[in-house]
Amino acid sequence: MTNTQCTIAQSVVEAAPYNLVFGADIFVRVTATNAKGSTTSDPGSGCKVIRAPDAPTSLAEDTAQRTPTVLALTWSPASEDGGS
Repeated sequence: MTNTQCTIAQSVVEAAPYNLVFGADIFVRVTATNAKGSTTSDPGSGCKVIRAPDAPTSLAEDTAQRTPTVLALTWSPASEDGGS
């Protein structure tokens, strides 16, 4: 099975010399290294610079909806959705 996704920390792509702009398209090449050697992928596109979303605010239980099997919650959306 081939994994076709990976995550790179935002601090890495924002570090010099990159300083990528939020929402920018980026092209990446991945190098994997293990005890048997390493290999590098072809450059790929289709990636966008996004951020982790902020937590929602005003999380509260809606007690009017509570039953023995239901717990209803309300919240306000996060101010930053991560770009999605």
